[in-house]
Amino acid sequence: VLDLPVLVDRGRGFMRFEAVVRAPDEREGARLWMIWPLPAERATPPAQPAQSAQSALQADPRRIHPGQVWSAQVRLRTPAGQRNFYGFDFETWLFQKGIGLSGVVKTDAVQPVRLDVAPSLQGRLDHLRHQIRERIRLSLSDAPYWGVMAGLVVGDQGAISADDWRIFSMTGISHLVSISGMHVTMFALLARWLVGQLWRALSRPPLRLGLWLPAPPVMAIAGAIAAVGYALLAGFNIPAQRTAVMVTVMSVGLLFGAQSQPWRMLSLTMLIVLILDPTAVLAPGFWLSFVAVAILFSQPNGLSAWQSAVRSQLAISLALAPLTMLLFQQVSLVGPVANALAIPVVTFLVTPLAMAGSLMAAAGWDGPLIWGHWIFAQLQAVMVWLSERSWASLRWHAPPAWAVLLACLGLL
Repeated sequence: VLDLPVLVDRGRGFMRFEAVVRAPDEREGARLWMIWPLPAERATPPAQPAQSAQSALQADPRRIHPGQVWSAQVRLRTPAGQRNFYGFDFETWLFQKGIGLSGVVKTDAVQPVRLDVAPSLQGRLDHLRHQIRERIRLSLSDAPYWGVMAGLVVGDQGAISADDWRIFSMTGISHLVSISGMHVTMFALLARWLVGQLWRALSRPPLRLGLWLPAPPVMAIAGAIAAVGYALLAGFNIPAQRTAVMVTVMSVGLLFGAQSQPWRMLSLTMLIVLILDPTAVLAPGFWLSFVAVAILFSQPNGLSAWQSAVRSQLAISLALAPLTMLLFQQVSLVGPVANALAIPVVTFLVTPLAMAGSLMAAAGWDGPLIWGHWIFAQLQAVMVWLSERSWASLRWHAPPAWAVLLACLGLL
């Protein structure tokens, strides 16, 4: 079992998760998109002589955790015939994730049995993400926006309701409710600052570590490790990949005394991301992420902090409009106002409280998570009000490619 299983309540309900085949044959390593139907309430599984009561108890799909290894009969099929050029393209999404088969666990004949097999490295990492997500859920007692808090920490978006996603889309803040490049950057900068303070303290007598290794290289290494670690914790999505690679490139350049040049750094980052995952070009986040950073790099110098923030936000909103219309058939007209309010609140208040709270919840203190959830609830009330305006967003049919190209050139 890979990634984070999601409970889907549709009728009787089912668990949805990713899996990889572990079998000593040609199927080894095949990635699957799995559905495990939930048993009917109060239903007693048929008695099976070769299966103990403990195994039958473990076969409840709600007990699935990442990293577990199960033996089960699965009805497989290829996810062909599900292309969608004007909405969510499920077939392309599976291809981009390296998943070539979808399947449904069969429980009517042979009951699935959990095997005592050591999980893989990715399974251990996903299990850690699962534990953090469950800690957040229990600390917030399934509050309305606990899924947002989990998304900001471990990149899981399965617990966010469709109504909330509609509001995020109409107000243009969808990029803030999952781990984005901004959050990874903030985490890396915080790690750099903390390690820098610690290293300066250790550079005083009697240790004098700064004489052996100066603080800037140590801070650069700490920032790169923090960025990559946080991106892995987030499931290594495209925006997190881009930021982690960019921070690492900057850190390596600093170690070798190279001067960081924004456009070279962005080009090298894109090259590394495509080497790691050539199918990244199929993800909307790839285009939106790199175009947004390119727009930021192209802004003029010499502006005040306030002027730079306003100009950058308006430039990104305009420049991404054609791509947003092509990919989602919608452009948020209240996006600049919504982002001007939501970016500082989510970045500097909600996200730090969610991250710190997920650590402190392990010690039994849920305060930061509760505070972060309350702040986001107030923000969401404002977003709901903005989304209810008749002019909140512009919807249109998917434009042809030539129109998108001309629009991008014009906005450039």
